[in-house]
Amino acid sequence: MGAHMTDPAAWYDAAARLGVPALLQAALVASLAAADAQVPDAAVTAALDDPRTRNAVLAAVLRRSTVDDVTELVIGRLTTGDAPFLTRALLRDSVDDILHRLLAHQIPSVAGAAALTFAVGRTLGPALPAEWRSAWTDAVLGIKADELGRRSWSRLAEVLEHLAAHDPDIFEQWFIRRTDEMAAKGFVTAPRPYGCEKQLAELPPTNRERLARRHAGQARVGHSLLRNLLGHDRDLAQRLLDEGTVTTTDLLDVVEDQRGDVLEQIGSLLLDRGVQPDLIARTAARRHQWIGPESSAHQRLIDYFEELGVRVPALKSVADAGRLAETAARDDALAREHQDRVRGR
Repeated sequence: MGAHMTDPAAWYDAAARLGVPALLQAALVASLAAADAQVPDAAVTAALDDPRTRNAVLAAVLRRSTVDDVTELVIGRLTTGDAPFLTRALLRDSVDDILHRLLAHQIPSVAGAAALTFAVGRTLGPALPAEWRSAWTDAVLGIKADELGRRSWSRLAEVLEHLAAHDPDIFEQWFIRRTDEMAAKGFVTAPRPYGCEKQLAELPPTNRERLARRHAGQARVGHSLLRNLLGHDRDLAQRLLDEGTVTTTDLLDVVEDQRGDVLEQIGSLLLDRGVQPDLIARTAARRHQWIGPESSAHQRLIDYFEELGVRVPALKSVADAGRLAETAARDDALAREHQDRVRGR
Protein backbone atom coordinates (compact mmCIF):
# COMPACT_ATOMS: atom_id res chain seq x y z
CA MET A 1 0.00 0.00 0.00
CA GLY A 2 2.83 2.40 0.85
CA ALA A 3 4.17 2.18 -2.68
CA HIS A 4 0.85 3.49 -4.02
CA MET A 5 0.48 6.54 -1.80
CA THR A 6 2.19 8.86 -4.27
CA ASP A 7 -0.30 7.76 -6.94
CA PRO A 8 -3.87 8.72 -5.88
CA ALA A 9 -5.58 6.47 -8.41
CA ALA A 10 -3.42 3.45 -7.55
CA TRP A 11 -3.93 4.07 -3.83
CA TYR A 12 -7.69 4.14 -4.31
CA ASP A 13 -7.67 0.98 -6.45
CA ALA A 14 -5.64 -0.91 -3.85
CA ALA A 15 -7.92 0.25 -1.05
CA ALA A 16 -10.97 -0.78 -3.06
CA ARG A 17 -9.58 -4.28 -3.58
CA LEU A 18 -9.00 -4.64 0.15
CA GLY A 19 -12.61 -3.59 0.80
CA VAL A 20 -11.82 -1.65 3.95
CA PRO A 21 -14.22 1.34 4.07
CA ALA A 22 -12.04 3.53 6.31
CA LEU A 23 -8.97 2.98 4.11
CA LEU A 24 -11.01 3.48 0.97
CA GLN A 25 -12.40 6.73 2.26
CA ALA A 26 -8.98 8.01 3.34
CA ALA A 27 -7.45 7.20 -0.03
CA LEU A 28 -10.13 8.98 -2.02
CA VAL A 29 -10.34 11.99 0.30
CA ALA A 30 -6.58 12.43 0.18
CA SER A 31 -6.71 12.26 -3.59
CA LEU A 32 -9.53 14.79 -3.88
CA ALA A 33 -7.84 17.14 -1.44
CA ALA A 34 -4.98 17.71 -3.88
CA ALA A 35 -5.87 20.56 -6.24
CA ASP A 36 -4.09 18.90 -9.16
CA ALA A 37 -5.09 15.33 -8.39
CA GLN A 38 -6.43 13.30 -11.28
CA VAL A 39 -9.00 10.97 -9.78
CA PRO A 40 -10.78 8.68 -12.25
CA ASP A 41 -14.44 9.60 -12.76
CA ALA A 42 -15.39 5.98 -12.19
CA ALA A 43 -13.76 6.03 -8.75
CA VAL A 44 -15.57 9.23 -7.77
CA THR A 45 -18.87 7.92 -9.08
CA ALA A 46 -18.47 4.63 -7.23
CA ALA A 47 -17.69 6.46 -3.99
CA LEU A 48 -20.72 8.72 -4.44
CA ASP A 49 -22.93 5.68 -4.94
CA ASP A 50 -21.66 4.14 -1.69
CA PRO A 51 -23.42 5.60 1.40
CA ARG A 52 -20.28 4.83 3.44
CA THR A 53 -18.12 7.21 1.41
CA ARG A 54 -20.56 9.71 -0.15
CA ASN A 55 -20.34 12.41 2.53
CA ALA A 56 -16.56 12.15 2.69
CA VAL A 57 -16.36 12.78 -1.07
CA LEU A 58 -18.73 15.72 -0.80
CA ALA A 59 -16.76 17.23 2.08
CA ALA A 60 -13.46 16.87 0.23
CA VAL A 61 -14.79 18.49 -2.93
CA LEU A 62 -16.54 21.31 -1.06
CA ARG A 63 -13.21 22.26 0.51
CA ARG A 64 -11.99 23.22 -2.94
CA SER A 65 -12.52 26.73 -4.28
CA THR A 66 -12.60 26.25 -8.04
CA VAL A 67 -14.80 24.15 -10.27
CA ASP A 68 -12.88 21.54 -12.26
CA ASP A 69 -14.06 18.37 -13.97
CA VAL A 70 -14.17 16.34 -10.74
CA THR A 71 -15.97 19.11 -8.87
CA GLU A 72 -18.49 19.48 -11.68
CA LEU A 73 -19.07 15.73 -11.64
CA VAL A 74 -19.80 15.75 -7.90
CA ILE A 75 -21.98 18.86 -8.01
CA GLY A 76 -23.95 17.40 -10.89
CA ARG A 77 -24.75 14.29 -8.85
CA LEU A 78 -26.04 16.12 -5.78
CA THR A 79 -29.57 15.26 -4.70
CA THR A 80 -32.19 16.69 -2.36
CA GLY A 81 -31.05 14.14 0.22
CA ASP A 82 -27.61 15.80 0.37
CA ALA A 83 -29.00 19.15 1.53
CA PRO A 84 -28.83 18.47 5.31
CA PHE A 85 -25.15 17.51 4.99
CA LEU A 86 -24.42 20.54 2.82
CA THR A 87 -25.81 22.92 5.46
CA ARG A 88 -23.15 21.58 7.85
CA ALA A 89 -20.29 21.13 5.39
CA LEU A 90 -20.51 24.42 3.49
CA LEU A 91 -18.28 26.54 5.70
CA ARG A 92 -16.85 29.63 4.05
CA ASP A 93 -15.22 32.90 5.05
CA SER A 94 -15.27 34.20 1.48
CA VAL A 95 -17.08 33.47 -1.76
CA ASP A 96 -15.67 31.21 -4.45
CA ASP A 97 -16.68 29.47 -7.67
CA ILE A 98 -18.03 26.39 -5.94
CA LEU A 99 -20.33 28.41 -3.68
CA HIS A 100 -21.66 30.30 -6.69
CA ARG A 101 -22.21 27.06 -8.60
CA LEU A 102 -24.17 25.59 -5.67
CA LEU A 103 -26.20 28.76 -5.22
CA ALA A 104 -27.43 28.42 -8.81
CA HIS A 105 -27.97 24.66 -8.55
CA GLN A 106 -31.04 23.24 -10.28
CA ILE A 107 -32.11 21.35 -7.15
CA PRO A 108 -33.82 23.87 -4.82
CA SER A 109 -32.66 22.29 -1.57
CA VAL A 110 -29.02 22.33 -2.71
CA ALA A 111 -29.28 25.99 -3.71
CA GLY A 112 -31.07 26.70 -0.43
CA ALA A 113 -28.28 25.11 1.60
CA ALA A 114 -25.80 27.37 -0.19
CA ALA A 115 -27.97 30.42 0.46
CA LEU A 116 -27.85 29.84 4.23
CA THR A 117 -24.05 30.08 4.15
CA PHE A 118 -23.96 33.85 3.68
CA ALA A 119 -23.80 36.49 6.39
CA VAL A 120 -27.46 37.45 6.06
CA GLY A 121 -29.15 37.87 9.40
CA ARG A 122 -25.88 37.13 11.19
CA THR A 123 -22.20 38.12 11.04
CA LEU A 124 -20.85 34.61 10.41
CA GLY A 125 -20.12 33.65 6.81
CA PRO A 126 -19.16 35.48 3.62
CA ALA A 127 -20.84 38.71 2.59
CA LEU A 128 -23.37 38.28 -0.19
CA PRO A 129 -22.04 39.92 -3.39
CA ALA A 130 -24.51 42.35 -4.96
CA GLU A 131 -24.29 40.54 -8.29
CA TRP A 132 -25.32 37.29 -6.58
CA ARG A 133 -28.38 38.78 -4.92
CA SER A 134 -30.84 37.60 -7.57
CA ALA A 135 -29.57 34.01 -7.44
CA TRP A 136 -29.61 34.13 -3.64
CA THR A 137 -33.21 35.34 -3.61
CA ASP A 138 -34.31 32.55 -5.95
CA ALA A 139 -32.52 30.03 -3.74
CA VAL A 140 -34.18 31.31 -0.57
CA LEU A 141 -37.62 31.27 -2.16
CA GLY A 142 -37.14 27.58 -2.92
CA ILE A 143 -36.18 26.57 0.61
CA LYS A 144 -38.39 23.97 2.29
CA ALA A 145 -37.30 23.52 5.89
CA ASP A 146 -37.96 19.78 5.96
CA GLU A 147 -35.58 19.23 3.03
CA LEU A 148 -32.72 20.94 4.86
CA GLY A 149 -33.09 19.01 8.12
CA ARG A 150 -33.93 20.21 11.61
CA ARG A 151 -30.35 21.26 12.40
CA SER A 152 -30.65 24.08 9.88
CA TRP A 153 -34.00 25.43 11.11
CA SER A 154 -32.52 27.96 13.51
CA ARG A 155 -30.31 29.30 10.71
CA LEU A 156 -33.28 29.51 8.34
CA ALA A 157 -35.25 31.32 11.06
CA GLU A 158 -32.48 33.94 11.23
CA VAL A 159 -32.70 34.54 7.49
CA LEU A 160 -36.50 34.80 7.59
CA GLU A 161 -36.41 37.22 10.50
CA HIS A 162 -33.94 39.36 8.59
CA LEU A 163 -36.13 39.33 5.50
CA ALA A 164 -39.27 40.24 7.43
CA ALA A 165 -37.50 43.31 8.77
CA HIS A 166 -35.46 44.35 5.73
CA ASP A 167 -37.04 42.77 2.64
CA PRO A 168 -40.67 41.97 3.51
CA ASP A 169 -41.70 41.31 -0.09
CA ILE A 170 -39.26 38.38 -0.25
CA PHE A 171 -40.51 37.04 3.07
CA GLU A 172 -44.08 37.34 1.79
CA GLN A 173 -43.23 35.43 -1.39
CA TRP A 174 -41.50 32.66 0.60
CA PHE A 175 -44.47 32.37 2.95
CA ILE A 176 -46.96 32.24 0.06
CA ARG A 177 -45.02 29.47 -1.67
CA ARG A 178 -44.93 27.30 1.43
CA THR A 179 -48.60 27.82 2.35
CA ASP A 180 -49.73 27.31 -1.26
CA GLU A 181 -47.96 23.96 -1.21
CA MET A 182 -49.97 23.01 1.86
CA ALA A 183 -53.22 24.43 0.48
CA ALA A 184 -52.91 22.04 -2.45
CA LYS A 185 -53.27 19.24 0.13
CA GLY A 186 -56.50 20.75 1.47
CA PHE A 187 -55.36 22.67 4.54
CA VAL A 188 -52.92 25.32 5.71
CA THR A 189 -50.79 25.54 8.83
CA ALA A 190 -47.78 27.60 9.79
CA PRO A 191 -44.78 26.40 7.76
CA ARG A 192 -41.57 25.26 9.36
CA PRO A 193 -39.28 26.33 10.92
CA TYR A 194 -41.51 26.51 13.98
CA GLY A 195 -42.38 30.05 15.00
CA CYS A 196 -41.67 31.69 11.65
CA GLU A 197 -45.32 32.79 11.48
CA LYS A 198 -44.60 35.25 14.30
CA GLN A 199 -42.71 37.34 11.75
CA LEU A 200 -46.03 38.04 10.02
CA ALA A 201 -46.85 40.55 12.74
CA GLU A 202 -43.65 42.47 11.90
CA LEU A 203 -44.50 42.94 8.22
CA PRO A 204 -45.68 46.31 6.88
CA PRO A 205 -49.47 46.73 6.61
CA THR A 206 -49.48 46.27 2.83
CA ASN A 207 -47.85 42.83 3.08
CA ARG A 208 -50.06 41.78 5.98
CA GLU A 209 -53.20 42.82 4.13
CA ARG A 210 -52.30 40.84 1.02
CA LEU A 211 -51.58 37.76 3.11
CA ALA A 212 -54.74 38.19 5.19
CA ARG A 213 -56.83 38.26 2.03
CA ARG A 214 -55.21 35.00 0.90
CA HIS A 215 -55.67 33.17 4.17
CA ALA A 216 -59.12 34.39 5.25
CA GLY A 217 -61.50 31.44 5.39
CA GLN A 218 -58.90 28.80 4.53
CA ALA A 219 -59.14 25.36 6.09
CA ARG A 220 -56.37 25.16 8.63
CA VAL A 221 -54.65 23.06 11.26
CA GLY A 222 -53.55 24.83 14.44
CA HIS A 223 -53.82 28.52 15.22
CA SER A 224 -55.17 30.88 12.58
CA LEU A 225 -52.51 32.72 10.58
CA LEU A 226 -54.80 35.76 10.85
CA ARG A 227 -53.73 36.11 14.47
CA ASN A 228 -50.33 37.46 13.50
CA LEU A 229 -51.65 39.29 10.44
CA LEU A 230 -54.56 41.13 12.09
CA GLY A 231 -54.22 40.64 15.83
CA HIS A 232 -52.30 43.85 16.44
CA ASP A 233 -54.09 45.96 13.81
CA ARG A 234 -57.73 46.71 14.64
CA ASP A 235 -58.07 49.15 11.74
CA LEU A 236 -57.09 46.55 9.15
CA ALA A 237 -59.26 43.89 10.81
CA GLN A 238 -62.23 46.26 10.80
CA ARG A 239 -61.77 47.18 7.16
CA LEU A 240 -61.60 43.53 6.09
CA LEU A 241 -64.63 42.78 8.27
CA ASP A 242 -66.63 45.64 6.76
CA GLU A 243 -65.99 44.43 3.23
CA GLY A 244 -66.76 40.81 4.07
CA THR A 245 -63.26 39.42 3.54
CA VAL A 246 -63.21 38.14 7.13
CA THR A 247 -66.05 37.27 9.48
CA THR A 248 -66.54 37.55 13.21
CA THR A 249 -65.85 33.81 13.35
CA ASP A 250 -62.45 34.46 11.75
CA LEU A 251 -61.75 37.15 14.35
CA LEU A 252 -62.79 34.84 17.18
CA ASP A 253 -60.10 32.49 15.87
CA VAL A 254 -57.68 35.42 16.14
CA VAL A 255 -58.36 35.93 19.87
CA GLU A 256 -58.31 32.22 20.72
CA ASP A 257 -55.95 31.66 23.67
CA GLN A 258 -54.94 35.35 23.61
CA ARG A 259 -54.80 37.37 26.80
CA GLY A 260 -52.89 40.49 25.84
CA ASP A 261 -52.73 43.04 23.05
CA VAL A 262 -54.52 40.80 20.53
CA LEU A 263 -57.58 40.45 22.78
CA GLU A 264 -57.53 44.15 23.56
CA GLN A 265 -57.34 45.11 19.87
CA ILE A 266 -59.81 42.63 18.42
CA GLY A 267 -62.04 41.92 21.43
CA SER A 268 -63.52 45.40 21.42
CA LEU A 269 -64.17 45.11 17.66
CA LEU A 270 -66.03 41.85 18.21
CA LEU A 271 -68.13 43.49 20.91
CA ASP A 272 -68.97 46.33 18.56
CA ARG A 273 -70.20 43.76 16.01
CA GLY A 274 -72.54 42.08 18.48
CA VAL A 275 -70.50 39.05 19.56
CA GLN A 276 -71.50 38.02 23.09
CA PRO A 277 -68.98 38.85 25.85
CA ASP A 278 -69.05 35.33 27.30
CA LEU A 279 -68.14 33.83 23.90
CA ILE A 280 -65.19 36.21 23.54
CA ALA A 281 -64.04 35.42 27.09
CA ARG A 282 -64.34 31.64 26.62
CA THR A 283 -62.42 31.84 23.35
CA ALA A 284 -59.64 33.93 24.88
CA ALA A 285 -59.28 31.45 27.77
CA ARG A 286 -59.41 28.36 25.54
CA ARG A 287 -56.45 25.99 25.28
CA HIS A 288 -55.03 27.39 28.49
CA GLN A 289 -52.38 24.98 29.77
CA TRP A 290 -50.94 24.87 33.23
CA ILE A 291 -48.49 23.23 35.55
CA GLY A 292 -49.73 22.37 39.03
CA PRO A 293 -53.29 22.27 40.38
CA GLU A 294 -56.03 23.08 37.89
CA SER A 295 -57.65 25.39 40.42
CA SER A 296 -54.53 27.55 40.47
CA ALA A 297 -54.67 27.88 36.69
CA HIS A 298 -58.26 29.09 36.85
CA GLN A 299 -57.32 31.50 39.62
CA ARG A 300 -54.67 33.04 37.39
CA LEU A 301 -57.32 33.59 34.72
CA ILE A 302 -59.61 35.16 37.30
CA ASP A 303 -56.82 37.54 38.27
CA TYR A 304 -56.21 38.36 34.61
CA PHE A 305 -59.85 39.14 33.85
CA GLU A 306 -60.17 41.26 37.01
CA GLU A 307 -57.15 43.32 35.97
CA LEU A 308 -58.39 43.56 32.37
CA GLY A 309 -61.74 45.01 33.43
CA VAL A 310 -60.00 47.80 35.35
CA ARG A 311 -57.31 48.53 32.77
CA VAL A 312 -59.48 48.34 29.62
CA PRO A 313 -62.98 49.64 30.40
CA ALA A 314 -64.15 48.87 26.84
CA LEU A 315 -63.69 45.16 27.63
CA LYS A 316 -65.33 45.20 31.07
CA SER A 317 -68.23 43.04 29.90
CA VAL A 318 -65.76 40.47 28.53
CA ALA A 319 -63.72 40.64 31.73
CA ASP A 320 -66.81 40.16 33.90
CA ALA A 321 -67.97 37.18 31.84
CA GLY A 322 -64.50 35.62 31.95
CA ARG A 323 -64.18 36.17 35.69
CA LEU A 324 -67.56 34.52 36.39
CA ALA A 325 -66.82 31.52 34.14
CA GLU A 326 -63.37 30.99 35.60
CA THR A 327 -64.64 31.36 39.16
CA ALA A 328 -67.12 28.54 38.53
CA ALA A 329 -64.42 26.43 36.91
CA ARG A 330 -62.04 27.10 39.80
CA ASP A 331 -64.65 26.06 42.38
CA ASP A 332 -65.35 22.85 40.48
CA ALA A 333 -61.61 22.13 40.29
CA LEU A 334 -61.20 22.80 44.02
CA ALA A 335 -63.98 20.33 44.78
CA ARG A 336 -62.35 17.63 42.64
CA GLU A 337 -58.94 18.29 44.16
CA HIS A 338 -60.44 17.99 47.65
CA GLN A 339 -62.03 14.66 46.77
CA ASP A 340 -58.73 13.43 45.36
CA ARG A 341 -56.97 14.28 48.63
CA VAL A 342 -59.69 12.53 50.64
CA ARG A 343 -59.24 9.41 48.51
CA GLY A 344 -55.49 9.62 48.86
CA ARG A 345 -54.76 10.34 45.20
